[in-house]
Amino acid sequence: MSVPSAKDLAAFPDALRALIEAELGVGNTVVALASTFPAPPAGAWALLQHPVSTRARESSPGVHFVDRNSSHHAGEFCDTARRWFVLEPPRPPEPPPDMDAIREALAAREREANASRDLFY
Repeated sequence: MSVPSAKDLAAFPDALRALIEAELGVGNTVVALASTFPAPPAGAWALLQHPVSTRARESSPGVHFVDRNSSHHAGEFCDTARRWFVLEPPRPPEPPPDMDAIREALAAREREANASRDLFY
C-alpha cells in the first residue's frame, strides 16, 4: 500500500492525519495500514516505509511519541488515548558482539586480579 485513500485516513485524529500527509508529501510511503496491535479495535495504525522526517521525534500537544526498538516498529506517534498510531519502520539489527574481544577483556581482568595474589603453594 503506497498511498492510503482519504477514506482510510479520515478516521485518524487531525494531528496524525496531518503527519501522514506531510510524510507522503516528501516521498515517504505507507507500507501497511491495519487495526491490530498496537492499536485497540477502536483505532488503527499506519506503518511508514522510512522514519519520520517532517517533524521532531518527540511528543507535542495531541501527539505522544515513544522511541521503541522492536522487530515490528521503531518510533511510535499516537494520539493521547493511544488508539491511533503512525509507526516508523524497525531499525536495522545491531551487529553481533565481538566474542573474541569480550573473552580477551575478561582474561585481562582475571590476569590483573591474579597478579597481586601469591599463587605459589
